[in-house]
Amino acid sequence: MTSSVNNKSKINYMRALTALSLIVFLASCGNKSNGDLEKKKSQLAKYQSELNNLKTKIAILEKEIAALDTTSTTSDIGILVETKLIQPEKFEHFFEVSGTVATDDNVTLSAEAAGQIKSILVKEGQKVSAGQILVKLNTATIESSIDEIKTALELATTMYERQKKLWEQNIGSEIQYLQAKNNKESLEKKLKTLQTQLSLSIIKSPGEGVIDEIYRKEGEMVMPGTPVLQLVNLNNMKMLADVSEMYVKSVKQGDKASVRFPALGIENLEAQINRTSNVINLKNRTFKVEVSLPNKDQILKPNAIGMLKIKDFEADSVIVVPTMILGKDSKGDYLFTTANKEGKLIAQKTYVKIGKTSGAQTMITEGLNPNDKVITAGYNEVSDGAIIRTK
Repeated sequence: MTSSVNNKSKINYMRALTALSLIVFLASCGNKSNGDLEKKKSQLAKYQSELNNLKTKIAILEKEIAALDTTSTTSDIGILVETKLIQPEKFEHFFEVSGTVATDDNVTLSAEAAGQIKSILVKEGQKVSAGQILVKLNTATIESSIDEIKTALELATTMYERQKKLWEQNIGSEIQYLQAKNNKESLEKKLKTLQTQLSLSIIKSPGEGVIDEIYRKEGEMVMPGTPVLQLVNLNNMKMLADVSEMYVKSVKQGDKASVRFPALGIENLEAQINRTSNVINLKNRTFKVEVSLPNKDQILKPNAIGMLKIKDFEADSVIVVPTMILGKDSKGDYLFTTANKEGKLIAQKTYVKIGKTSGAQTMITEGLNPNDKVITAGYNEVSDGAIIRTK
């Protein structure tokens, strides 16, 4: 009995000892964590104090440098900007529209008579000259008829000439003379008709060019008007564009223009307006503009799409500023100019009225005068009344 009591006492003692040890360990850890936290806080406060001291020293040095810098327009620290002195200059406004390349020498050649294609004398891609025979139809029947008529005409001509001589000598009757004459003239007309039919059975080139495509093959039957081949001349090209009627007063025949073809890597190809349409299209309210295009290297092809740039406004002496420096608020359009106030150079918010914009330039109609200075760099960092300095 006494032994079991002692054992139980020992167990309780050990449990108490373990709990006490755990409490001591946790307390020591807590003290260590609290010590590290305080240490870090103290270090942070030290760094913050050093940073504030550095900022103060930097500010002092900046003022001293500004006072000694002879290139600065003011002895105070200001926002560094770049300016432009306003002087009247030439301004041009352009607009762009898409257009399609075309040529008057892009023709489809057709048969003028019915028949079978006997021979095609050219190939696709071949250059041809004006009057060159391209295609022949089977003309055996017509040629045979021509030979027969020619033989008959020779006899009729001989008979006519003899009857004419006899009639001039008052020999024979007038009826015989008139019959011979009529027979000869009738055969001459038939021969001319057959020769015309023969010529219609031959397709000739109407001008210089290249055979772009052949639609038929030898041996095929064709009817009058059946397309046989396509002839293209790439030397003389043009562009057709639909221009809004709002430019009808600005665009005139003879005006210069430029064309670009981004897909072909062609930029600023000089052109001239050949004609402008006299009719407004009711569907899209546009009028047609045609410009001629040089094509020495024959890079341009019919139906290619390009951009036509046309000048619709020009002024010799106006105020122009970079478009990017303009801002807008509830009062209107503005930019920043420079002004002197109490010996300091400041930025001044100036409201203006803008005119046309062309590319990166905008015309100013009101708000600026010659010899004003506008801020062209650093304008997005200044505000009205801010102290500035220039390079």
